[in-house]
Amino acid sequence: ILTQASSLHPEHYHATDTAVLDAGTAPHIVVDDRDSRIVVTPSYDGRVHVADQSESFGFVWRSRGQRSRLAIARTGDGVAVSRPSTGGLGINVLGYEDARVSLSIPPGSYLDVKGCDGADVRGLRAQSVSVTCQDGSLRVSDLAVQSGTLQTADGSIRVALAASDVTVHAVTGDGSLRFNGRRVRSNDDSDGAEGTFQLGSGSGRLEVGTHDGSIRITTTGVQ
Repeated sequence: ILTQASSLHPEHYHATDTAVLDAGTAPHIVVDDRDSRIVVTPSYDGRVHVADQSESFGFVWRSRGQRSRLAIARTGDGVAVSRPSTGGLGINVLGYEDARVSLSIPPGSYLDVKGCDGADVRGLRAQSVSVTCQDGSLRVSDLAVQSGTLQTADGSIRVALAASDVTVHAVTGDGSLRFNGRRVRSNDDSDGAEGTFQLGSGSGRLEVGTHDGSIRITTTGVQ
């Protein structure tokens, strides 16, 4: 239900927050922006690059406050990126809205996304990758990692793994599960599925899960 504070009004917002930080060869990157989609790619200069790419224009009906600026800070062991959630309801009536934050991080990073509205992770070679989405799909491609967690409360997950020595445990509460094109059937009459797959020596552990959505896992260069 829209509150009395709700109003239909014109809005034009284009984010300009960017940062390039020296954080060492194996930084701990912590991200918490539950209203934005997070895009993560490799950095090739050994530094952490952060850019808020959010924008909106047109007429918007809101029962929530305006988006806050992105906070980007150097920490003792890496970089913290955060923004408080606006909560409430926002409807773009006529126009366009895209809430998106991009990061480029060094190969030895420890990535910890504590909150987001979906994520794209591309080409990372990382010590560990943990991504938790309150809502939205997860798209992960060309990932080599020693350990990690990829999970969303509501959305599909697509994971393409490069050569890695990990055991992958995947579970969906409601949806199909496929590993290299082969469908994994549930052992009961539930709508979900669960499976465990070993890549290489299987010495690491990667957890993949969604409450509602399908999971597709593919491998490249992995026996």
